[in-house]
Amino acid sequence: MFKHAGTSENKALIEVNVHQLNINISVPNCEVMIVFQRGDRKAQTQPVQLVNKCARIEQILRVPATMYYDVKQKEYQKKMGTIIVLIKYDKGMKNAGQIEIDFSSYLNQRKGKIEELSPLSKCPDPNATLSYTINFLSQEQRSKTPEANINNIREDQSKAQITQLDQQNKQIKEDNARLQQELDHLRVQNKEQEIYIQQLLKQSQETQLNSNSSKPISDTSTMQPEDCQKCIQFQLELESFKKQKKTKPLPCDKCSNLEQQIEQLKKQYSQGLKQESADQKVELLNQANTDLKEQLYELEQQVSRIRKENQDLKNKLTIQNQQLIDCRERISELENDDEDDQRVAEYQKIVEKSNDDLLDVKSKLLSFQTECDQLQREKNEYEQQLEILSKKYDSLELQLFQQKQRFANAMHAFLSQGDTNAIEVLEKYSGD
Repeated sequence: MFKHAGTSENKALIEVNVHQLNINISVPNCEVMIVFQRGDRKAQTQPVQLVNKCARIEQILRVPATMYYDVKQKEYQKKMGTIIVLIKYDKGMKNAGQIEIDFSSYLNQRKGKIEELSPLSKCPDPNATLSYTINFLSQEQRSKTPEANINNIREDQSKAQITQLDQQNKQIKEDNARLQQELDHLRVQNKEQEIYIQQLLKQSQETQLNSNSSKPISDTSTMQPEDCQKCIQFQLELESFKKQKKTKPLPCDKCSNLEQQIEQLKKQYSQGLKQESADQKVELLNQANTDLKEQLYELEQQVSRIRKENQDLKNKLTIQNQQLIDCRERISELENDDEDDQRVAEYQKIVEKSNDDLLDVKSKLLSFQTECDQLQREKNEYEQQLEILSKKYDSLELQLFQQKQRFANAMHAFLSQGDTNAIEVLEKYSGD
């Protein structure tokens, strides 16, 4: 619940440009597909033929992601993805390796486009490598990509696409059923032709047995007694006719049967080719049906998210509408209530009077402030004068102290020297 607490959310589009796959596998006439999967989202390339252990792909895969930046740690939280290599051959598809990628490490290193040549894990070839480039697109750049159109579709457009996909799926199912019917019909015809061929073989064997059984009868018929010269002549003509018949043989029943069998085998071969092409069409249609189901699932997920967002917006709109209704009811109550109007008028008067009193108080306060400033200035001047007078007083007091000292010294000298020099001493100290 608190996994992304203290983080900032950044919407991005992870772009993987797949360049080349080098892999050594013993599967003849196979194709390679690259799948980029992150969570329940995935994108895949078109099949590319593997030639001389190398496949040049050069296709771009894009998957949206939400990156979380930890403000305290000053780095992006871990965001994993997987690149899967699939091998497509006659019997189906199989996994040929994968690469696990932590996309947050590239963002934390503050790199732009990153070119990588990574080995494949879980691969039969330990030396297999895949070269690709990783790029991160911002929200503005993401809006310019084709995948952004799918993420920004409205619910109605999603429904229309789902309906279209349903119709395509239904059409594919009908085509599958029709092809299955044709396949069953061809199989029935094949069985009928086999039965017919067996019947022809049986008839040819019977005709051969009949011809073999009729030979002694013809021999006995030729052995007739000599009746006349005319019979002998007829026999000679019959023998000459038989010789002519041998020189120009007519096609027998066996040859015609063999010719018919060859024609039927040719038809069976052509029908077998048709059946094989029909099987291939069925396989392609099944693959297309699978892809459409995946697209349908992704669109259903998008529709569910859009419906959830729409429901949230509807709930917010309902709350705002209720608040608006309450405000309108309150306004109507205030408009219809005369007593409230009178109270409002009285309150308005009180407010106006209070404003007037406040203005008077402000003017008085301003005058008091001016007087206080004047008194403060006078006080400062008096303090300066007092300081000057104090200095003068100290100076006069010092002079008085010095005069007293001189007078004391003079009196001391006067007392010590006697009367003769008293007047001179007094004059001296008084002069000083």
